[in-house]
Amino acid sequence: MTELGGNEFLEAIAAWCARNPHIAICLVAGGLVFMLPFLIIFGFGIATMLMTFTGLLVLEGTLLTIVSMVFFACLGGFAIIVPLFGVAAVAAYFGFAQVYGLYDGMERHKSALVKFVRNQRRTYDSPPSSPPATISEEPTSTS
Repeated sequence: MTELGGNEFLEAIAAWCARNPHIAICLVAGGLVFMLPFLIIFGFGIATMLMTFTGLLVLEGTLLTIVSMVFFACLGGFAIIVPLFGVAAVAAYFGFAQVYGLYDGMERHKSALVKFVRNQRRTYDSPPSSPPATISEEPTSTS
């Protein structure tokens, strides 16, 4: 390890983990969750080899059936849950973005509406500067 620089690499990893403990814990937990089905299969494989060498063939077939069912159940659950969580996360993100966007838009429209109503009220409440025009029934000549 000294010749290939393995010690320095491990020390750099340890220093990074000390600086970022939350991310390091999440990465370790994610790695263990990802490796769990494979570790289960590996353990059952070792157990199967031991049973084969001891001559328990019937138990080995049962064990292999159970192992394959557990493995495919883990992979099937993983294949179903990951897209569902992904879709739920994307929907929640866009939903919250839409809600907050609508709220901001309502505030902007509300303030624009209040300004418009105040301006209209001022124009109707102010006294007219000239007398109102009258309409006569008879046409007037323009020549």
